[in-house]
Amino acid sequence: MTGSTTNTDWPLASAELAFVAEHTDTKQRAGEVLLDGLAKGLIRWDCDPYGLVVRGDFRANPSLKITFAAARGHGFIWRRDEHSRLSVDWSTSYVDWTGPLSGFQADGRGNSWPIFDPCASTSLTASGVRFHHGDVVNWLVALGLRPRPPAEAEPAKVNPAEVKPAEVEPAEVNSTEANPTEAESAKAGPAGPRPQHLPHRAPVEIPRWAEAMGELKRQREHRLDLVNRPTEQARIVIRWLSDRGVEIVESSSKRAKDAELNPNIIPLSERQLIRRIDGWDFKLMRPK
Repeated sequence: MTGSTTNTDWPLASAELAFVAEHTDTKQRAGEVLLDGLAKGLIRWDCDPYGLVVRGDFRANPSLKITFAAARGHGFIWRRDEHSRLSVDWSTSYVDWTGPLSGFQADGRGNSWPIFDPCASTSLTASGVRFHHGDVVNWLVALGLRPRPPAEAEPAKVNPAEVKPAEVEPAEVNSTEANPTEAESAKAGPAGPRPQHLPHRAPVEIPRWAEAMGELKRQREHRLDLVNRPTEQARIVIRWLSDRGVEIVESSSKRAKDAELNPNIIPLSERQLIRRIDGWDFKLMRPK
């Protein structure tokens, strides 16, 4: 939660649980809905500025020192697996996580990612936990638990065949224009409305793309052979994003239909992904 945000934008976990419970049968179900959205990376979270406590072996794992700043808002805390344990006290907006975290690695450009070691045992406790309300609303809409807000309703689709050409006042058209010759009619083509030019479609936005490029840059620096292996680079990006809840699927697959409801499902072919990577400036860490 950076900058000047309001309690309305970032309610406490207890308040957000009560909000979600209005759309579910019980508070228990509301908690499950929130945890599912958090685990998928669809709901952003934060805690009090000094509300994160880290307990671990700092001598064996020196990079734990940056965990105080790096772990705030990071999604790994909410992902469920057999190697970690998570407990949430909804009434006090308090979260306790324990797992094999040995620290964080940073690329010096604002990107960081957790490092796990089976021999490590670290606990994180966060107080004053808050969720981004807009993300929660979008998640409820995606699940069908809440109607889409009117402002976000999709515009009505227009059938080009039903579009009538604009009418022109006869007084403003001279006789030559009003009665074209047969040659001019032949050039104009068959009668009917002219085809509409569709606007240019913006590239698909991929969540956490800059972070994925930071990880790919790190691997390219350690594996020089990757520079000339675009397919392998694409696979590295797909795996990294998948571990963080962002799924890239083939545009022609059945899974691609779910992208309309889930912003973390990206319909993109391997060739399109390779072009996206090729269009990234790894020196400036931005699109070329």
